[in-house]
Amino acid sequence: MKIYAITGGPATGKDTRGDILSNELGVPHISTGALLRKFNESSATGEKANIDNGLHAPDDIVTELLYNRISMPDCTNGFILNGYPRNVDQILLLENMFNELGFKLNGVVELVVPINVAFERILSRKECPKCNKTYGNLIKPQVDGICDCCGTQLTMRNDDTEETLRTRINIHIEKTEPTINYYREKGLLITIDASGQPEKILDIL
Repeated sequence: MKIYAITGGPATGKDTRGDILSNELGVPHISTGALLRKFNESSATGEKANIDNGLHAPDDIVTELLYNRISMPDCTNGFILNGYPRNVDQILLLENMFNELGFKLNGVVELVVPINVAFERILSRKECPKCNKTYGNLIKPQVDGICDCCGTQLTMRNDDTEETLRTRINIHIEKTEPTINYYREKGLLITIDASGQPEKILDIL
């Protein structure tokens, strides 16, 4: 079983590199951001997680969504976790989930890029609303504006703006960096310069 968590600031390429690891290891790529966007689209009660302004979703919502997802049969051989934990409280929630389900974290991959690269990426990023495939400066679709995987028209995310990016960077520094320090002390942290080709992520294996 192989389980890796991918962390990093906004526009560091977590989705792209999560897909690459997922394909190489033959395990699902689970993005909490994608889970939350799907939750917002399909919520029968009208309850929504406010993520378009750059703020993190409430712990109870994202944790329940994640627990339900990693409990599925396709996760028995491992998975790539993208976007969780994002604060210290979520570390304990994740460890409790893993203890209950018999999972063990192999490593936490921290992606880092210069801030100017993050801004360039965020303003060029497009995503498939159907399969969540992400495209940008480094990975472009074969047909402009059309997803290679399913042929759906690509869209920009509502939170991909300069103002929201600044908010997300500040929240990452305040909330998520303590989780990075935690995993560094545990000897699980692998830091990668993500400003180059995304396939570099395979060096961790």
